[in-house]
Amino acid sequence: MKEDKNAKDKHVFLVMGVLFLGVRALSQLRIIESYRVLIQLFKQSCLDMVNFLAILLYMVFIFALAKMVMRQGQKDLHIDLLSLSMYQVMFGENPDLAKSPRFDWFLYIMFTLLVNVVALNLLISIIGETFGNVSAQMNGHHV
Repeated sequence: MKEDKNAKDKHVFLVMGVLFLGVRALSQLRIIESYRVLIQLFKQSCLDMVNFLAILLYMVFIFALAKMVMRQGQKDLHIDLLSLSMYQVMFGENPDLAKSPRFDWFLYIMFTLLVNVVALNLLISIIGETFGNVSAQMNGHHV
């Protein structure tokens, strides 16, 4: 049993190392001029999305908490599983709402409207602004 845990720990470190080396290799592509703007755009987009992702995960947690309060009398009710189900709804996994109370329908509709419509439009505008800023910055360096 302890050997299995050590083997899993080694695999986790190996995966982390591969991901780190992959990102490091990607950043080295900036020496090629045609990749320079794309690498800078990717880096700046990741930095600009941190606050957006925090708000998005907060919305997932709040809707999971509302669902948990609604189903308070049920057994095997965990906030982590409800958060995971709301996260799956965010990516298009539709729950079975046929026998659900109306409040579940209300939560589902509000969540899909807020996350899939409003939040994704916000993400598109953030990335668009980042693209404009990076393009202006790179054009300023190359002139």
